Amino acid sequence: MRYDKPAWSDPVIWGPPPRQSADPKNEEAQSEERLKRLTRINATHLRNAISRNDEAALEVASHIGRYISDIMIVDIIRASIRGDRYGMHELVRKMTEESIGFIAEQKAQDQIERYSA
Repeated sequence: MRYDKPAWSDPVIWGPPPRQSADPKNEEAQSEERLKRLTRINATHLRNAISRNDEAALEVASHIGRYISDIMIVDIIRASIRGDRYGMHELVRKMTEESIGFIAEQKAQDQIERYSA
């Protein structure tokens, strides 16, 4: 009889129990994936809501107003002076997308905390 290889009754043969992770790194990766997925879903809902109602648009506008950086404003002013409409459009689009992403991530974190507690 060989004792250097696992036998049928050894715990090495069996995987982790169902719905349980044997590796804490897997739980962290799963929660990160869940956060990304919920953020993506919330961002899509927010983009759709902006086109339908003013509440969502005002939420994004409020975030932009509070968290816009001076360098972004300077870049918009410079693009305006140069007459670079495309550059101005891209800067405003970037600010809007960053705000939507931030709001969506906050909502995703709130959802995770609400339903995991």
